[in-house]
This record gives sequence, C-alpha cells and structure tokens, in this order.
Amino acid sequence: MFAPAVALLLASQAAPGQPPGPVPAARARANLASYFTTDDYPAAALRGEEEGSVFFRLDIAPSGRVAACTVTASSGSAALDNAACRILRARVRAVPARDARGNAVADTISSSIHFILPWTRPERAGVPVPATPAVPRATLASYVSTRDYPRSARAAGIEGIAYVRLIVGTDGRVLACAIAQTSGSATLDAATCRLLTSRARFTPAQDGGAPACDVAEGAILWQLPPGRRTARRSRTAAAGDRPRAAALVDFTAFGCPGV
Repeated sequence: MFAPAVALLLASQAAPGQPPGPVPAARARANLASYFTTDDYPAAALRGEEEGSVFFRLDIAPSGRVAACTVTASSGSAALDNAACRILRARVRAVPARDARGNAVADTISSSIHFILPWTRPERAGVPVPATPAVPRATLASYVSTRDYPRSARAAGIEGIAYVRLIVGTDGRVLACAIAQTSGSATLDAATCRLLTSRARFTPAQDGGAPACDVAEGAILWQLPPGRRTARRSRTAAAGDRPRAAALVDFTAFGCPGV
C-alpha cells in the first residue's frame, strides 16, 4: 500500500532503437515507475500545471548503481526533467550486465517516465496559493498501514485508489479532507479521509514569512496482499469515469487567512 501526496501517474517504457550491448544487458531490479511516488511531483511543476514525458539514459556501473543520468528528450519542464534524474540516480538499483566471461560490466538503460497531473486545475475552495507550499513530513503512505484496511472491504476483496484533497492549516495539521476522485468504494473513501485527517502532518505553507493554509492533493492505493485477492475485488474506474467532488466545504470556520 502506498499513498502519494499529489496524485501522479507514472509509466515507464523502453526506448526504441537501443544499440545492442552486453548479454545479458543491465536491467533494473523493479519497474522504473515503481521507484517514484506521487509525493515526488515537483512543487514548481505542480503550481505550473506542468506534465510530460522525460526520456533518459542511465549509465549503470558494474555494481548495479546508477553512475549518471542523461535526459535524452525533455518533457518541456526543467522541474520534471531534473526530478526524474535526481530520483533515478538516488533510488534505482540494477542487475548489472555481464560479459562473455560472466564479469559484471558497465551498460546503459534507456527509458522514459511520464508525469501526469490528475486534474487540469486543482480545486482550492478559496484557499489562496501560498509562496511556499505545505510539505508532508512523511509520505502519506506512511500514515496508513495494512492494519488499517477496513474489515468489510478486506472480506469482500475490494481494492481501489482514493484521490483526496486536503486543507492543511497553519499548524501543519489536516483541517479537512474531501474525496476528489472516488476509489469506487464508500468504505475505502471514508477510511482514507479519516486516517489522513487524524494522522497526516505537514510542514506548514509560508506566505509573506508567516504560516499559511494550503491545499494538498494525494491518493491512497488500497491493495490487498496477493493471497487475499479474490475474483470479487472491485476494479478501479478509469480516470475519466471517477466522479469528482464539486467543492470541499466552507473553510472559513477554520481561520485560513484570505478565505
């Protein structure tokens, strides 16, 4: 189970026309997209509503670590390009290539990461955009554990992704939560907002040198362990089919400046 702070879809794909290399070639130990979470969406790109595909080449050392990352085709956003290479260099671990004698050798991996914003313009319910956004003190995933899986949803084999919009107060606590795009299960949606409202903590946004309210978007992936999945589990609706919250609530009662 994981939960991003800003809903972000990631896809990785092999770049066509790669020149032949050592056999076997280097390969990542996991799908490259799995090294990203939606918490990794750069704040500058989010504010600018920037999205796109970053094509890159990773130089894989014999140790399996990434020695260098080169953007081979830009997404059009420096923030996304820089974030992709920074995260790939820090997190990717690969099975190194081998030469004819079986010795580990240097090689390259070429692929792409596609950053997609979940909606064109986030609803802010009247909360002004601060100069410095609120930042979660830990990934939202860390505030939810497998023990939190609603019993009825677990018994029915229900899975889904609940997209949320959070109002973060000047003390870094979540003042309110609304489902922006449903998981398809009212039970999972309710559990998502209940847990994040009670547990999530942020470094408050700053505006003019003072703490400010902010809006954070995120998602919780509710996924059962493989052994507990059944044919009855719910399918997550396509992104375009998920109903959106028309608005949050009246936040004036929470004392957010400017609201």
